[in-house]
Amino acid sequence: MKRNMIKSPQDINHRGSLISLIAILALVCASVTAVTIALLYDAAFEQKRLDLHDAVEVQARLIEAIAEFDAKYRVYDNPDGARGATLEQVLIAHKKFDILGSFSEVTLAERDGDMIKYLFVHHHRIFEGPLKRIPIDSDLSEAMRRALYGQSGTVVGLDYNGTMVIAAYESIANLDIGIVVKYDLSEVRAPYIQAGLIAAGLCFIMVCIGSVLLIRVRNPLVRMMQLTEDRFNAAVQKANDAIVTASKDGYINFWNKAAERIYGYTEEEVIGKPVAMLIPSRLNPVRDGGFYKSYFEADPAAEQKPREIMGLRKNGQEFPLEISISKWSSRDSEYFMSIIRDISDRKKIENSLRESERRFRDILENMVDLVWEVDKDLKYVFVSTSVESVLGYSPDEILGKTPYEFMSLQEGMNFRKKFSKVIEKCEPFVAFENTTLHKDGHEVLLETSGVPVFSHNGLCKGFRGVDHDVTKRKEIEKQLIQSQRMETVGLMTGGVAHDFNNLLQIVQTNLEIAASGKADEALTKELLDRAISASARGGVLTKQLLSFSRKTALQPEYADLNELIPEVLTILQRTLDESITLSLNLGDMGEVCNKIYVDVGSFENVLINLALNARDAIDSQGDIKGGGEIVFSTQKRKPNDGDLLVTECGNVVEISVSDNGCGMSPEIVDRAFDPFYTTKHSVGGSGMGLSMVYGFSTQSGGMVKIESEPGKGATVRMLLPCFVGRGENISKSLTESNRNEKDWVLPKISKFW
Repeated sequence: MKRNMIKSPQDINHRGSLISLIAILALVCASVTAVTIALLYDAAFEQKRLDLHDAVEVQARLIEAIAEFDAKYRVYDNPDGARGATLEQVLIAHKKFDILGSFSEVTLAERDGDMIKYLFVHHHRIFEGPLKRIPIDSDLSEAMRRALYGQSGTVVGLDYNGTMVIAAYESIANLDIGIVVKYDLSEVRAPYIQAGLIAAGLCFIMVCIGSVLLIRVRNPLVRMMQLTEDRFNAAVQKANDAIVTASKDGYINFWNKAAERIYGYTEEEVIGKPVAMLIPSRLNPVRDGGFYKSYFEADPAAEQKPREIMGLRKNGQEFPLEISISKWSSRDSEYFMSIIRDISDRKKIENSLRESERRFRDILENMVDLVWEVDKDLKYVFVSTSVESVLGYSPDEILGKTPYEFMSLQEGMNFRKKFSKVIEKCEPFVAFENTTLHKDGHEVLLETSGVPVFSHNGLCKGFRGVDHDVTKRKEIEKQLIQSQRMETVGLMTGGVAHDFNNLLQIVQTNLEIAASGKADEALTKELLDRAISASARGGVLTKQLLSFSRKTALQPEYADLNELIPEVLTILQRTLDESITLSLNLGDMGEVCNKIYVDVGSFENVLINLALNARDAIDSQGDIKGGGEIVFSTQKRKPNDGDLLVTECGNVVEISVSDNGCGMSPEIVDRAFDPFYTTKHSVGGSGMGLSMVYGFSTQSGGMVKIESEPGKGATVRMLLPCFVGRGENISKSLTESNRNEKDWVLPKISKFW
């Protein structure tokens, strides 16, 4: 059963295009061939005309020369005389030789009344025959008539036989005859007609071959075109941007999927509708004047140039879009293609960025601190306007320069040395203090912090940071420290005066009574003993003051810590109330820290003072469940970052005294080491116990600190360095330290902890 093949309009279109292409190919081949042959024929014809003219001129001059010679030198027996002899010689020459070629004809003629009488005819086919006689005004011999009238030239016309020829004519004046050399046009045209026929045949063959080749490659080309078209359609339909095409009068004829997503209209709802439906109604000039016309009138070079306008969705919502329009013309009309991108999200981001930039700019413009950025060569690439209030320079005066250019030479060298490691490692830095010169010359102390700035490939391209002016703060700190020192001195002076006044009162009163003579011997002895006791207490107070102020010369020696502490506890056990338990937790000091180098007597007093303070704290707590407990502990360890201590061997011994008494508030802990500060006024405390502990610890190269909370007891930790094997050096250094007046400084002790 034979299947009916139904051809699609697209296939018919391709076949029609193929036939048209073959016809055009044939027409082009034929036209090129015809033009080529015509040009060649014109060139050959012109060459023949020139050749004929040259030939007839040569023949005429030659015959004239022969005639002149014959008339002058020869005697003839020819009845016509010299003229007849010359014509006879010319006739003989033409008979013997083919002078002008095999396709030409030469004729000589004279005028006989109203007739042209031909004297001879030398033809390439017929040499002899009856001589012609034709009227002089006949159209059959135009060339000969002109020659007999004395003219010279070429002409295309009829000869005496009625044949179309190209002829050259010349007059031979001394013989009163004319000469004509001619070619039959049919003979001139024959080779070109033959060549034209051959070329036409070749063109036909080429057209046939070309047609076969076109037919053979038609299917692959069509498939390729269809594949390209399918790919184009797929790309257009899958594009993220809307693609809309419309006719010149503004009616939509193409609508892709992205356009459906952006506008909300389906393809069926917009095809054939005006583009104006996609534009907000408030843009009346655009709608009324034609969108595309207005678009290109506003900017003649707007083709494919993105422009931002407002669009209108199906639900009536307006949105910002970016549109690029290109136009093209076909045989029947002009069309426009619009590529449309919804930029709503981008606009939100841009607005957010603008708001961030505005906020950042406001912050920069109102910041007191100087914000800056430098490149890898430490040249300023950005400075905030606050530089004028900080350093007195305008931003333009700072840009392109380095920070060192605004420092003194020495300060610049110091800062460069300090900052070199940061540059090398390209790492953040915090609170680098540096002194910069103000524009008016005074020094400004800056605290600089910054972070590295990296390029997209991870290379460090500079730093960005902040300079904080701490000049006033430093001045205030100096004033505060001075004030604290004066407060401490005042407090100590008042405490010393108060305690020594009490002691002097006792001494003075007892001595006055003893000196009055009113007391008996026993009472006088008792009064003197009281005065002596008060004087001894004054000596102890003096010793405590000297120990705190590091003016007491220590007598350090090696002592085994784990042997010394148990001996002190034995004495304390007899002194303390039986309700208080003393515990001992001795750590392994090892070979490195088996002994410490301290003043043993002062060290024992320190332990006793700490134990008595712990006892008073337990008594203040009242009844304690399970009874009071004081724990003495020792251990060897490395110093922590918070330990303000530097040792030569890197090891420290920690002696801690802990209790379960009433504890201390942070305010009391902060002032516990202040001289004459006490919370035990009711029991007669002098406030010098912990101050003496602090003085001993620092004078021994160590430190002391308190850990306590109200109701949770307290722990006093004393750290002493291990000086094993270096006793002489340490003794010397401690002795020198005792004699160094510069060490006698009374800062506010609570600032150290």
